Amino acid sequence: MEGNIKSHEDVYVKADTIEELAVGMDVPVDTLVATFARYDELVASGEDADFGKKAWLESLKPPYHALKLNVSRYKTSGGLMVGPNNQVLDTADAEIPGLYAAGAVTLQSFASVSTCMATGYYVGETLAAL
Repeated sequence: MEGNIKSHEDVYVKADTIEELAVGMDVPVDTLVATFARYDELVASGEDADFGKKAWLESLKPPYHALKLNVSRYKTSGGLMVGPNNQVLDTADAEIPGLYAAGAVTLQSFASVSTCMATGYYVGETLAAL
């Protein structure tokens, strides 16, 4: 992975502080610091009330990583139903042992890049722990 990152240094940022991350991302430092502070408040409350999220709430810790994406929009018309751990559900909404799905193949992904990245990360983390 390190070699891949080095070949994409123009779009990849790694930083030990939020301020360094903001500079590397070319975004206002105060805005990013405030965004992290707000998210930490939401984590402490146990619910991301800004986006209606109750799962995967953890404060972010350094090193921080950012990747500039050239986003293109596409749309899926359905997909697999998954449970809270991205385990595929059968027609009775029971988890199918050992079968996971992530990203645009899941019904609730709405083909969002962030959803694809997040579900891929958590499925990978789950499988690595097996």
